[in-house]
Amino acid sequence: MMTRNLLLIGRTGKGKSALANLLTDTNDFQEGKHMASQTMNIQYEKYKINGFDYQVIDTPGFNDTRRDKSEVMNEVARVSWLLRDGLNQILFVVNEKFTKEDAIVYSFLEKVLFDKNVSDYITIVRTRFPDFQTKSEC
Repeated sequence: MMTRNLLLIGRTGKGKSALANLLTDTNDFQEGKHMASQTMNIQYEKYKINGFDYQVIDTPGFNDTRRDKSEVMNEVARVSWLLRDGLNQILFVVNEKFTKEDAIVYSFLEKVLFDKNVSDYITIVRTRFPDFQTKSEC
């Protein structure tokens, strides 16, 4: 059975790791507190969800306050080897509204990491709403 690749990407502190934990019903992905960056390196885990094999890939956040911008971009670019068998979905994580800074990260996906057709694989996911971590609300 083919593994479906699910990539979580977005700016620091927007809830990528929290979303990964919610989707996988685990605490495998280390979450930061109070919008602080936590994920320093790509983290990926494999799961069986609803009868399908998934590889969930959590990435460091863009605009990380503890790292140089190019360092973060290089780490995120390493994701390509995990996607060598294809990409099924990108969850672009925001926590309130889509900002100018989010648009810059989106542009990075289209122009550097992938190409303009990547938008066919992107779903924008809003986190940080009341009851976000309640599965039935999501």
